Amino acid sequence: LKASCEDCRNKTRAIESECLEKNWKLFRTENQFDISDKKPTHGPITIVEGGKRIPKLVPLKDRPNLLTMPLFDAAPTLITGSQRITKVALQNFIDPIDAALRAARHTSGDVELEGPFNVVAVIQLLAKIAHGMMFMAFEIEGIRPLLPDIILKSDLPEWWHVIGSATPIVVPVTDTPLGIGQHQIVCSSAKRAERFFVTVDICLFATFPTYKIPVPTYRVIAGEADFLPIRRSWPIS
Repeated sequence: LKASCEDCRNKTRAIESECLEKNWKLFRTENQFDISDKKPTHGPITIVEGGKRIPKLVPLKDRPNLLTMPLFDAAPTLITGSQRITKVALQNFIDPIDAALRAARHTSGDVELEGPFNVVAVIQLLAKIAHGMMFMAFEIEGIRPLLPDIILKSDLPEWWHVIGSATPIVVPVTDTPLGIGQHQIVCSSAKRAERFFVTVDICLFATFPTYKIPVPTYRVIAGEADFLPIRRSWPIS
């Protein structure tokens, strides 16, 4: 959070760690997105053959390259007016041919990739990114933040009012001098019932080839404004 205290920084670091070091650690390492010193060289798979399930640890180059992302079935309710709670599902992105070739190195049967995925941490990460980008894009005066409770509280508030799905961002965004990054972010606005909202559309791992299924873009309502902000966009490494 902007000018956050040490306690807030600890909480946001924990959110980032949960996503980067657990949810997407193997994917980020395999695709050279991970710049940390401690990179895993192996990952778990489960071989399913002859009615048996055999766990195995294999080199990342021999493990199917998988990206898992949450999907929301609706846009934020503050701009749709819906009273329904948004449903969440997990979507796996994988190259089926490459995955089959890698799996065949281990078995003639099936290979499963299993592991815990913390959706709550992703929701909090999206809120953290949107909160920060809002203040990078616009002056603080005249904007009332809507996300701090979602970022900082362990008992997650009703997040579906401010976080949901969005129309995919056209990748790559090229109207800034920052170059092409692995993530794409667009700050814009929405109006509903005479209320102005700052919206932040986020596409994580936007440059990863997903084989005709686009990586999801998320819409986050970061704040309520006294004006209608103009659109700004960035590629983020």
